Amino acid sequence: MNIFGFQKKTREGERGFTLLEVAFVITIFAIMASIVLFRFKDFGTKTAIENLAQDVALRIVSAQKAAISGSLTSGFAGTSEANEPSYGMHFVAGASSDAASREFAYFADTNHNKMYDDPGAACTLGSECLSITSITTGEYVSDICYADSGAGTIPCSSTAGVHITFTRPFPDATINICTSGGGTCSPTPTGRVYIEITSGIDTALKKTIIVTSLGEVRVVDGSACAASGSTICGGSGSGSGSSSSGGGSGIVPPTVTTGGYLFVSSISSGGTPDTAQLYGTLLSDGGDLTAGGIEYSSDTSYSSRLGPSPLARFGTPYAFSVPFSGLSCGTPYNYRAYATNSSGTGYGSNSTFTVPCSP
Repeated sequence: MNIFGFQKKTREGERGFTLLEVAFVITIFAIMASIVLFRFKDFGTKTAIENLAQDVALRIVSAQKAAISGSLTSGFAGTSEANEPSYGMHFVAGASSDAASREFAYFADTNHNKMYDDPGAACTLGSECLSITSITTGEYVSDICYADSGAGTIPCSSTAGVHITFTRPFPDATINICTSGGGTCSPTPTGRVYIEITSGIDTALKKTIIVTSLGEVRVVDGSACAASGSTICGGSGSGSGSSSSGGGSGIVPPTVTTGGYLFVSSISSGGTPDTAQLYGTLLSDGGDLTAGGIEYSSDTSYSSRLGPSPLARFGTPYAFSVPFSGLSCGTPYNYRAYATNSSGTGYGSNSTFTVPCSP
């Protein structure tokens, strides 16, 4: 073969690629590249919403730590909680086009009303607002579900606002819901809230941040409606629709065990025990815990209760005790632990003791 005066000798049977073969190889590479790019885009979307959900959870925990540690100890008014640091986070659900659903506020609850008093306003000196974080990656707060202990339901609202506050020295969260939107209101208190974040690129991609009155904060996959087990989903917050209670609401009765007892004698009792310290353990709150303590009676009617003990302080399992005073010498008593939430009451097994008389 002679090309431009140069002679190239080829062996018999040696040849290059045909145009058809080159086109075929290029097509294969193009298909592979498109698959990789599609997967990368999907991976980027999932990573963005995961990062945002974890960041929101971290901001809530940071507010909790700020309250406990007392980052500021002045400027907080009130009566019983005078000058106790109180910090919180505020979220509003809405459509992707709503500015309020694409931002959240970190605030100092200076008047201890357990609410963010400046929703929709810019952070200014002297206001409760400490910072406002704008979501610029397309995600937004799309739904808020909460446990309504009074009605025994878990309604969800695509227009509700939630105020989460922490006050020194406890890690507990006070959670107030405004069903009418992000402004101040006559709030609905709740023991558990589900904050749903939806991707702006793929609306089927959702993450939910769960906050409980125990101060627990965690992130789960999926919608708030699915995470809470609610059957009142995506409504206006009016509470219309079928209700969910008992086992179908995602809330189950608490689990407790009855512990032992310890006699205490005062000097005036002459050696006869006049007080018993009764013990129990909360194994699971079941969600939305409202009360707990010890039930007792001289028979098995358990007609009297001691407490409620502050069982919702430090998570589970949580060992607690309550004093039982005014004991009568030689009288047998029955007692058991109990804990109550919107789904029902859980009981520990029966235990008994008899007050010994002094010799």
